[in-house]
Amino acid sequence: MLTLIILTGVIVAFADNDKEIPLSWVPDQAMEAAKKAVPGIHIVEAERHRTHKGVVYELDGVADGKKYEVNVTADGEVLTIIQDRETSLNQR
Repeated sequence: MLTLIILTGVIVAFADNDKEIPLSWVPDQAMEAAKKAVPGIHIVEAERHRTHKGVVYELDGVADGKKYEVNVTADGEVLTIIQDRETSLNQR
């Protein structure tokens, strides 16, 4: 029985690694950093990832008709900005 409880905890820990979350769960510092990094961005989707840097938020949005993905830490450090070359989110 003890083994089952430990395994269940491990499975839950891995299942929680990459997860879509409500925008309201993104820390204010992370959201503000993304908006500063890509002026005019309207963030429409967020995911939370656990990495060697700790928790990283992947924020997807649109600015000037182009899709962007901004990866930022909870304390507002922008790690990457990716501009998608395909159809923007608002043109789907």
